[in-house]
Amino acid sequence: MLGDEEEAIESEYQFGLYMAKDIQSKGKIYRSDLLENIGRKLEKRLNTSHRFNFYILESDEINAFALPGGFIFMHKPIIKYCNENVDEIAFILAHEMSHVIKGHSFNRLMAEYSINTISRLIKVSGLLQSAAKELTAKYFKTRYSRENELEADDFAIRLMSAAKYNPQGAVNFFKRMKKLSKEKTLLPKYFTTHPQFDERISNMKKTI
Repeated sequence: MLGDEEEAIESEYQFGLYMAKDIQSKGKIYRSDLLENIGRKLEKRLNTSHRFNFYILESDEINAFALPGGFIFMHKPIIKYCNENVDEIAFILAHEMSHVIKGHSFNRLMAEYSINTISRLIKVSGLLQSAAKELTAKYFKTRYSRENELEADDFAIRLMSAAKYNPQGAVNFFKRMKKLSKEKTLLPKYFTTHPQFDERISNMKKTI
């Protein structure tokens, strides 16, 4: 509906760009050499027209997310949470990149808005920038499906392995998260809506 593949990817990028600007207007985001180095190594192993941008978001939440178009955000605490281990960070970035590559992020946006609805929003508002605030708010009210999350895990393991990161880092990360899940006050927001830890760990081991 957005044209050929190249036009569709560019349209998705524009949606994500204005959503990212809306997030930037609400909080501090910045680039990081650590994320850039890991993210670019992962990106080199992809055969895609998607462009990726990696940011750290100042926040108290332990979280990470991807916007349509390849805008990947890691909240600062999640980096500390994985002890700045490059293999664990590589998995989180690869997982979020997978949501973009597989179309999960854009489909998540479409779960709230049809193309026609977005077109009307833009027509009434005049500019996509004007609609970005509402688009972003609606986007974060939706969630990925269990199937989306497991597919992103599988793709992330393959991607980080291709980029020469140790996929065992992902398993170790989830084992540590599983222990912390017993104390619900310590459970990071990043994992509250994802599939069960045992299922994810088992599937990761199979992929590895």
